[in-house]
Amino acid sequence: MSYHAKITAQFGTDLFKLLGPKAERRSWTSLTPQERKKRLSNIPIYVPTRSLGKHPKLIDVVIYCFTKLVNLGDDNPLLGIDLPELESLVKAAELTNVPSMNYGADELKSIDILYKNAAKQRDVFLRHIFEDIIFRFNPGLVFPGIGRMNSSGMLFVNDAQHRILACIILGIEQVPINYITSDDEYWDVAQYAGINIHSLTASEFDKYRIRVQRRIEAVLAGFPVEPDDELSYELHQLFEELDITVAEKGDNLGTNKLVLNSIGNMIKYREEYKKEFFTRATELNARMFPTCKFQTANSWGLMEFFTYQDPNIDPMQMDYAIHNALKKRWTKDNVGNQLHSQIKDAYKSNTGTNATSSRAPEPLIIAHGIWQICTKYAPEIDWIEPTWNTALYGPNFKFQTVTITVKEGV
Repeated sequence: MSYHAKITAQFGTDLFKLLGPKAERRSWTSLTPQERKKRLSNIPIYVPTRSLGKHPKLIDVVIYCFTKLVNLGDDNPLLGIDLPELESLVKAAELTNVPSMNYGADELKSIDILYKNAAKQRDVFLRHIFEDIIFRFNPGLVFPGIGRMNSSGMLFVNDAQHRILACIILGIEQVPINYITSDDEYWDVAQYAGINIHSLTASEFDKYRIRVQRRIEAVLAGFPVEPDDELSYELHQLFEELDITVAEKGDNLGTNKLVLNSIGNMIKYREEYKKEFFTRATELNARMFPTCKFQTANSWGLMEFFTYQDPNIDPMQMDYAIHNALKKRWTKDNVGNQLHSQIKDAYKSNTGTNATSSRAPEPLIIAHGIWQICTKYAPEIDWIEPTWNTALYGPNFKFQTVTITVKEGV
């Protein structure tokens, strides 16, 4: 078996104590999104390992984390999950049909000599290890870590700790790591800071852009597509159809015309609402206000509004009525920012509380304002009021609409 002897001594040769009977295990990808989400929520986000001493072995860190999971009993999120035993990164590349990374001969080090300087390094973010590395493991992306070897032959891992812990959990016996030789612990801090403090992290825009491109290239290469990439690509296609330009915060591309600078919000909304509601809300928002920046809060309120409406009403007729009603209140094509802001201003004026810090959820406030406008300007639809629980949210609010004057002879 490929697992380290210290691990199998406590959990069985095939990790029986952690994963349960081999015949009853399922692959992670066979679970439904709901099942995956539930199991991930049971994995501790953060596991402090200070009880292991100043310089614990990474193998002992894995054992400690496994014990934490086993102690959850029936709530152990790995119970019944089939983790692969990969033995080596070369074998992992063969099994997953990806090119093997061309490591230097002296880069691969035995997991037996790997340590952590507990005082200088962060502790274990266990959910991250499983969600972002193990359950989407790609041996072609196991980049060499950075460390320091002391005169006793102890190799302290100062970067890629989580990546290496994931490799140990998957039974990989040697991992790539570049290191300097020194007894000065200064380097443990300096290496960590150089990579984790002084580096530029990816923005929400950059994550979205890369996910879209990775999805495109994965399909071309015949590789599996990651769920997050598929979702981002779905949004990309919709935005292309509507001429919405996704850009970094602060980058207006010289124009405000349908520039979307808050892609992180839209991804969050797509995860929370039905695809149909997301698509309709995005289309309405873009077509009502085509010459200004794309206001994500408008879409948020519309998605929330849709959740309350009668599903038997033709969605095209409903969206046509919403469009006409809202445009009677906001007639200009470049005032998209006023829809959500004026509704929230009305809420504050009525209640004395900011919409962003109120007991009432912000999307519900916007949705209720939309309902008030639609009931006045599009009464042909039997609109359903978004549920406003006064016990939870306090008194309702009134949005001031306008009187539409029809000229004689028009």
